[in-house]
Amino acid sequence: MIELIMGSFRELCLVMMVCCFSQSLFAQNQWDIQLSLQTVDCATNQACYALELRSASGTDWTLGDQNYRLFFDGDLTTVTSVSSLLPGAFYGPAVIDQNLKIAGQGQEAFSPLNDIDDNLGFLDFNITQTDKSNPGAAQLITTASFTQVAEICVDVDPAVINDENGTTCLAFYHSRPETAGSLTTQYTVVSENDTPNNVIASTGAGYDDLTEADGQAACLGAFCAAGTNSWNIRFNLADVDCFANTACYNLELQSSSGSDWALGDQNYRIFFDGDLSTVTSVTSLLPGAFYGPATIDQNVKVSGQGQEAASPLDDIDDNLGFLDFSIVQSDKTNPAAAQQIITADFVAVAEICVSVEPEVINNVDGNTCLAFYHSRPATAGSVTEQYTVVSENDVPNNTVSAAGLNYDDLTAADGNGACLGAACVQSWDIQLTQSLVNCADKTACYTLELQSASGMDWALGDQNYRFFFDADIMTVTSVTSLLDGAYYGAANIDQNLAVSGQGQEAFSPLDDIDDNLGFLDFSIVQTDKSNPAAAQQILTSGFTGVAEICVSFVPEVLTDETGTNCLTFYHSRPATAGAFTGQYTVISENNGPNSTNLTSGATYNDVVDDCLDAACPDCLEIDLRVYLEGSLIIPQTGLYQVPMRTDLNSSKLLPGQYSENAFSGNIYTPALGTPGQAYNISPWNYSGNEGTFFDSEAMSANADAGYPATVTDWILVSLRSNPTDGSEILCQRAALLHQDGSVQFVDEDYCCELDPGQPYYIVVEHRNHLIIMSAESIPVINGFLTYDFTDKQSYLNDPFNSGVFVRQKEVVPGVFAMIAGNGEQSSPDNEDTDITAADFAKWLLNGPETRTYNLVDYNMDGEVSALDYELWETNSPLFTSVLRD
Repeated sequence: MIELIMGSFRELCLVMMVCCFSQSLFAQNQWDIQLSLQTVDCATNQACYALELRSASGTDWTLGDQNYRLFFDGDLTTVTSVSSLLPGAFYGPAVIDQNLKIAGQGQEAFSPLNDIDDNLGFLDFNITQTDKSNPGAAQLITTASFTQVAEICVDVDPAVINDENGTTCLAFYHSRPETAGSLTTQYTVVSENDTPNNVIASTGAGYDDLTEADGQAACLGAFCAAGTNSWNIRFNLADVDCFANTACYNLELQSSSGSDWALGDQNYRIFFDGDLSTVTSVTSLLPGAFYGPATIDQNVKVSGQGQEAASPLDDIDDNLGFLDFSIVQSDKTNPAAAQQIITADFVAVAEICVSVEPEVINNVDGNTCLAFYHSRPATAGSVTEQYTVVSENDVPNNTVSAAGLNYDDLTAADGNGACLGAACVQSWDIQLTQSLVNCADKTACYTLELQSASGMDWALGDQNYRFFFDADIMTVTSVTSLLDGAYYGAANIDQNLAVSGQGQEAFSPLDDIDDNLGFLDFSIVQTDKSNPAAAQQILTSGFTGVAEICVSFVPEVLTDETGTNCLTFYHSRPATAGAFTGQYTVISENNGPNSTNLTSGATYNDVVDDCLDAACPDCLEIDLRVYLEGSLIIPQTGLYQVPMRTDLNSSKLLPGQYSENAFSGNIYTPALGTPGQAYNISPWNYSGNEGTFFDSEAMSANADAGYPATVTDWILVSLRSNPTDGSEILCQRAALLHQDGSVQFVDEDYCCELDPGQPYYIVVEHRNHLIIMSAESIPVINGFLTYDFTDKQSYLNDPFNSGVFVRQKEVVPGVFAMIAGNGEQSSPDNEDTDITAADFAKWLLNGPETRTYNLVDYNMDGEVSALDYELWETNSPLFTSVLRD
C-alpha cells in the first residue's frame, strides 16, 4: 500500500471534512479534470503536460486548496518537476509530497492500473491557496473551458519516442476509487474558496486519464515522427436556431508546438451521430486569397456499423455519420501572409452547419446531445484509416505534415455546446453594482444588471426579482426600471418588508441577518412582446442594467471600523432562501412574437458586506516617527542616546497622573491643563479632548492614569497643503509620543474631511521644542500619510542661503531630533517659533523647581534646573523657517 504523507495537507483534509459536514446542505460544486500535452522535446526525451480543471456544476466557482494524486507507468515515465500555473498572489508553489515507484504492486484486475503495476508510479502534490480573503479575485474554475492549474514534466523512456507506430504510450491515471482500488484511499481532492477566508469541499465529476486513446498526446513516438509543428483541434458552437432546429459549429485549430506556423492544405474527417444530426453545409473561414472553398468529399451515414466496444463511436454506430472535407491552400508562395496557426488561441478554419432532430432541442434537461468525433486511430478503430490531416506551409511553395496533438471531441461533457435543449433554455448571470452613494444623506443606489450565460444574446421578457437584505442596516426607498418604456412597464414593488426573529437555517447566509430580515419583491412586465428583436437584448458581451434600487442606511455604516455594519443584498434562490420562501427571482425570454419562455439563473453575485469604503473612505491615518532632543540628551553629560527617556511618565508627572511624595506633597493634574492633551493653553488653544481618559482621579492605585510605560510626552500634529501659510490647519490632533519615536493618535477619527488624492505637509509641534515640518508634501498611499523625521532632515525655506534658519538637530550621525529650548511660544511676532532670550527669561521665572511638568523643563527630566539653562544656551539663538500664525 502507498503510505499516506502525514504533513500539512492532513490539516487540509480535516478542514475539508469539517467543511463538508457544516455545509452538508449545500450542493457541492463539481469539476472535470484532464491532462493536456504542452511540449515535447523529441531529442531529449522529455515532455510536459498541463493539469487542467473545468467546472461541471453549471456555474463558475473559485479554486481553493488542492491535492492531486496520479498514477503513472514507472517503466516508461519519471516525473522530474511539478510547477503551479496559478497566480502567485493567491496560491503557493506546487509542493510534491510523494513521487515514487513501486515494483510488483499487483493491482486488482478491474483497475486500469493492472496494465502498469509492474512498476507503478505515484505522484502526490499539493497547491495551497495562500490568500483566501477575496474569492472574487482568485482563480475561477469556469464551465466555459478548462483552466490550467499545474504543469507536470517528465523524462520519457526512449522506447516511447522511438516507436513511430504509436503503440508504446504513456499512461497517467487520476487517483479515485475506480482506479486506486485497494491500493490507496488517497484521491485527488480539490476545494472551493466559497467565501472570504473559508473553503468547502468540491467533488470530481469527469476524470479524463491520459491513455493510448489520446493518440499522439500519449504515444509520443507517433508525435515525434509526424512532423515538427503540431496542433490542437476542437468544435465550438457558433450559432443555434432553436426554432429552425439548426446549429453551426466552428472547427478550430491551435498550435501546440510552442510556436506559430502557417496553415497549408487540410483534410478533415469527422464522425457524428446520424440519428440526431445531418450535416447541411461546410464553409471555409480562411482568407480566400490563400485558400479555396471547403470541398465535401463524403457526407454519409452508415447504419449498423458495429464499432469496437472500446471506441467512443460504439455509442453512435447505429447510424454512424462520416464527414470528409478538404480545404486546399491555393497560394503557397508567401507563408508569412497565409493563415497563422498560433499558440495564443484557437483559430476558426471552417464552419459546419447541421440540422438537428427536434428531440435534441426539446430536451431542456440536456440529456439528448449531439456528438462529433475527430477521426484518428483512437476513435476510428477498424471503420476507416482516413484521419484528419493538416499540413504546414513551411517555406514558399512547399508543405510538410503537422501532427495532431489534442483532439477535443464534441460530447455531452461540453454541456450546452452539445446538448442544445439546455442551450435553448436561456440562462443569465445577475449582479448589483453600486451606482451612487451620498455619504452625507446616508443613501446609496445599486444598478441591477443581467448578462446572458447561454453563449448567445436573447430578448428580455417579464421579470420578477426577489432579494433579502439586512433591515437593521438599511431600508429600501425606491426601485426604478431602467428598461425602454416602449416595451416595458414601471418597476412595481410587490413586497418591501422586514420580518423580525425569522430564525433562518444555519446553512443559509441569511442566518447572519435574520434578526430583522428584509425582503424585497418587485416585477417589471414586458408590455409589448410583439417584436423580440426590438426589445431589450440580454448580451453575452457584458451586463445590462435593468433596474435601480436605492436605500437609506444607518450612520454606523460610516463609523464602524469593525466591518460589521455593512450593506448586504442576497438574490433569492434555494441556496439562500431555504425554508423561508419559495419565491425566487424569475426571468423570462421573449422568444418569439407575443411569446415568452422561462430562463434559468446561472451565477448570482450577491452584495455582501459593502462597507462603502471606496465611496466614503475612512479617515486618513498618519504613520509618524519623531524624536525630541530634550528626551534624547543625558542631562548630566550632554550626550545623546536612543531611545528617548520617559522621565515625566515614570515620575507620574504627565497630565492626569498622580505623583505622591510624603515630604513635598502629592501632585495631580498640573497647571498646564486637565487630564489628557497638553495644548489647550496659549498659544495653541487646541480644544481637542484627546486623552481625557488618562485620569488617575488622584488615586494611588491608578497613579499612572493608564498611560503606556513607553510614552515620553504629548505632541501636536497638523497638516498643510501650503508650506508657507502658517495659518493653514487642514487637520490637527494631539498625540502620544513613545520613546522609540512612534506617534500614537488616541482619537482614531482624525483627518476625515481631506481629499485622499492630494499630498500634505506634516507639521509637528511640542511645548518646548522648535516647530518642524516635513521636507516635502507627502502623498496618501492606501489611506496613510507616512513620514519618519528621525532619519531625515525637516523643512527649510532659505532661498538666499542666508544660513540663518535651522531645521532639526543631527544629534548623532544619521539621527535627527526636534531642537529643545523654545519654552516661550506666546511671544509676539515670529519670536514664538524661535529660541531667543524670551525662552531664557521664562526659564528664569519658573525655576528652580522639582517634580514638575513645566514648559521650561527643556531636558524633560521633571525638574527646572541649571541643566535646562545649559541646553537652552547651547541652542540659542536659533530660528526656524516654519511659520505659525
